[in-house]
Amino acid sequence: MNILTKSLTHTVDFLKRHYFLSLTALWLILAVVYVWPFASTRYLFSGVDLTFHVQRISELTHNFEHGSFIPYISTYAFNKVGSGVFMFYPWITFVPFALLNMFVYSPVLAIYVGIILETFLTFVIAYYAMHQFTGSKMQAVLFAIIYGFAPFRLHDTINGFVMGEALAMIFMPLAFIGFYFVFFGDHKRWPIFSLGMTLLLFSHVLGTLLACITFIVILLFTVWKTDHLGKRLLAALKAVALTAGMGAIYYWPFLEQMLGGNISASGTGLGGALNTADLINNSLNNTDVSYGPFVLIILLLGLVFWGKFNAREHTVYVIAMTLTVLLTNLIPWQNMIKSWVNNLQYVFRIFMISDVFVAAFAAMFLYHVIQHRSPKSRRTYFIMFALIPVALLTSMSVQTVKNNKHQILLNYWPSKKYLIPFSPSQLQSYKVDGRTYHFQTGRYAHYGAMDYFTIKSRPHWQNIIDRQAIVNGKKQSLSHHLSSKPNQLIYQIHTTQKHSSVDLPTIPYKNEVVKVNHHVVKPTISNRGTYNVRTSQRQNLITVTYVPSLIDRLSIWVSAASWLLLFVLLFLQYRHSTIKQRGAHARKR
Repeated sequence: MNILTKSLTHTVDFLKRHYFLSLTALWLILAVVYVWPFASTRYLFSGVDLTFHVQRISELTHNFEHGSFIPYISTYAFNKVGSGVFMFYPWITFVPFALLNMFVYSPVLAIYVGIILETFLTFVIAYYAMHQFTGSKMQAVLFAIIYGFAPFRLHDTINGFVMGEALAMIFMPLAFIGFYFVFFGDHKRWPIFSLGMTLLLFSHVLGTLLACITFIVILLFTVWKTDHLGKRLLAALKAVALTAGMGAIYYWPFLEQMLGGNISASGTGLGGALNTADLINNSLNNTDVSYGPFVLIILLLGLVFWGKFNAREHTVYVIAMTLTVLLTNLIPWQNMIKSWVNNLQYVFRIFMISDVFVAAFAAMFLYHVIQHRSPKSRRTYFIMFALIPVALLTSMSVQTVKNNKHQILLNYWPSKKYLIPFSPSQLQSYKVDGRTYHFQTGRYAHYGAMDYFTIKSRPHWQNIIDRQAIVNGKKQSLSHHLSSKPNQLIYQIHTTQKHSSVDLPTIPYKNEVVKVNHHVVKPTISNRGTYNVRTSQRQNLITVTYVPSLIDRLSIWVSAASWLLLFVLLFLQYRHSTIKQRGAHARKR
């Protein structure tokens, strides 16, 4: 017994001496625990967006393998019709998944390793943000665990594979602590705000918009508490300017295309608002589009113990409850369907923001409970409170795997005749393993497949994605006469007549160059909104190539210079902080 006690004492002492090493190990272990119920099956289970994001990863992977590092049009994925998905959806934070796909022997394992990395970073950033906000290591650990194991995050990372939102949730706490620095804390740390917002922008545009709206509303109600307003506004302007520079590589090409052509946007709508009773029931039943029972109970107890909290905790609680109300149909969302608000698409996306504040309040509340225990029992309560979110989410994950085992193994190339399996509610319902993963990159005609087609081409999407050319008025399949290079489609077309009209199944975008038999031609736009060219011989080599414009090239240099500036600023701040700390230690001696 004495040996065991000594061993435990030595272990605790070691962990205290090597706190950050211990914390890193904890986050890594928890990240593996998070993914293990799913990864241990060796299957990927389809969610709402799995195929869409697998197509994106596939396109990035092929580009990298061929030495091209900036995709503009999709030539390997998304039906090989030159879709401009990568000019309209952020892709920078998807790069780790593409690199893992290149170097990990199993593509399914590569996805799960990517989610482990994603979850690890979520813990690290969440801990940093809460520690900066409260100065308490205990609250920071509790926040990181509650936020990292939030049910909606599981919905985004694995259950629905809503990858853009999941990536945005990594950086949401960083964006909010940056906002806090600028307007309520040390405004000289404004580069953190730029870093958080840029990484958010590189992950999910609507998440970035939601964060900006939240910042504005918070500021409107709290600006009277802010000191040195002039200096803080200047810091905010600096942060906005640096963010604009760092994000140029994404939004400059986006704006150039949107302003230069008749592009159809992605879907709009305001679905997914929860009935208040459903939000409560979902949480109590421990389902993914909810807060879970533990956090829900803490939120309700917040009302009971309102008088025990300080002003900061009151503010966090009010924001958390306000965002919770916004998730429900207590707000007349359907009356806003014709306004700009319908770009939100799904009301439950507000969970991306509300989870930050709900988890922050939960950590603060639990900290109060722990501090009111006896010194000997505090560690026990802390461990217990930290394990509850882990246990609840693991239970949910195990149940999800059990429910998904019936899904059909996708072991064929999807086609017009043989579609990807769907559930009765029209959600994808299949699973893949390492051997069948590649079948997901076949014909894709579901969520996102037609996003950002031109307005004229979108109504004709079916024969376009089936790669049907129209040669002299007759349909001709080009599936076996098409090859790809990064940002280039190559067609080998045989015509029965020397002079022919060829309508290519390719979506036209600004900055593209079309060549017929190595000669640049000026194509017309056909009735179905695709390129139409004239040929003068029977055997024809036709290429459609995206050539980066001056704006595209400048965006790369502006982003690179802005990121370099950020690193310099962060280094100088770190150096200044280190020198200041050393000076303080020297004075104490």
